[in-house]
Amino acid sequence: MKLTAIYIYPIKSFRGISLEVAELTPSGLLYDREWMIVNENNEYITQREYPQMSQFEVKLNGTHLFLKNLSSSSEIEFDGTTHTETTIEVKIWNDQCNAFEMPQGINDWLRRELQIDCKMVRIKNTRQRQIDLNFAPPEQYTTFTDGFPFLLISEESLALLNSKLDEEIEMERFRPNFVISGGDAHVEDNMGKWTIGTASFEAVKLCSRCVVTTIHLETAKKSKEPLKTLAKYRRFENKIMFGQNLLYTSGNQLQVGDKVTYLTSN
Repeated sequence: MKLTAIYIYPIKSFRGISLEVAELTPSGLLYDREWMIVNENNEYITQREYPQMSQFEVKLNGTHLFLKNLSSSSEIEFDGTTHTETTIEVKIWNDQCNAFEMPQGINDWLRRELQIDCKMVRIKNTRQRQIDLNFAPPEQYTTFTDGFPFLLISEESLALLNSKLDEEIEMERFRPNFVISGGDAHVEDNMGKWTIGTASFEAVKLCSRCVVTTIHLETAKKSKEPLKTLAKYRRFENKIMFGQNLLYTSGNQLQVGDKVTYLTSN
């Protein structure tokens, strides 16, 4: 098996960026979900409630972020490290995290383009949000992800799903960090400890899927698929599972083409 794609999502619930080489940290890939949009109550917001977020393209050059609303063609560029010194407590799922507010000009642009009362924040410390202790030991952290630092899906898993759909969908709907190929469909289900290149990981929990997967990337409209079809063969304990969540063990860098080997099975 081999690694065929790497993605990061610098701003939670905006579009991702495809990379050939990525830097690893114990909390996730560098810059992955380090920024997030919050509402007037400092609570995280996502495509679940605001599907128009799927229309925001992100590009990254060093620490400079380039945002474009594909619906309006409006753009903004800024240094992602140039935040205010104002620290606020933000809520993501059941966690409270300290974050820096981004400058007023960025937030004014976001409010206008998203048409909601919101602002952007950057996580203050990437080693402050403990991963659920039911799945990870103490001092295992993540950023503004939904709960785990990495998500992996195989190309064969998506191919099997697409063979059952009337209209094929893209891997990007599932927002993985790593895409692999060369194994059976859902080979990731049974992975335990494994390596990509010189880096090592531990698989901890299948990923339960939500309505974000039903949002069409071109129109931002929701449909019943792929959840309707996935429910027929990927429902476990009343949740629809697709992809494997991972914890960091070791390593500094990954690149597309790296060999994938699993050392133990679940």
